[in-house]
Amino acid sequence: MNQCQICGVFIRHGKQPFEAHLQTHQQDDAPSFICSLCGKGFTIKTRFDYHMKLGKCRVLFKCGFPNCDKNCAREPQLEAHIQEKHGESEEAVSKRMCGKCGKVSVSAWHCKRHIQTVHLKENRHQCTLCEMTFAEKGTLTNHLAVVHRRDEGRVKCEVDGCSKFFFGSRQMRKHMRTDHGAYKKKRRNESQ
Repeated sequence: MNQCQICGVFIRHGKQPFEAHLQTHQQDDAPSFICSLCGKGFTIKTRFDYHMKLGKCRVLFKCGFPNCDKNCAREPQLEAHIQEKHGESEEAVSKRMCGKCGKVSVSAWHCKRHIQTVHLKENRHQCTLCEMTFAEKGTLTNHLAVVHRRDEGRVKCEVDGCSKFFFGSRQMRKHMRTDHGAYKKKRRNESQ
């Protein structure tokens, strides 16, 4: 994210939108309304509001490869950029890089899961009470609890005065560590 030294606005999505924003300061009638996503400036608020409502600036496809600021107007352009610039990288060779968006995952399995859920929109967990489907089982459990008021699997915090609930013991253990400073000692089998 870049900050304009003239007006102080923050511009996301790399160098190109930032340069487009800087050009708006070179006009005689400098715009008062600046889009923080694409850097485009507007002198009339209704035009700015219309731009934000349409979301034209959101069509930018940003490369997710670490330290790469490339933006593309279309998804095929981004895929070509990723293949050309990052296709021979260690991340790509080890199958940890997504070929569609450039995101680098911690493992090939996580990358495959990212592609399935984000790009292919595979939802393997279906709600038995409605037509909704979810990529992750935990999201389905949350959906059941919030939408259908089903409390199976919910765990209440054990600390007096804390009214938080969690959809699994892992989430509650994290809460206990971060919010209450509690660390549970690991048990070891003592064989003597």
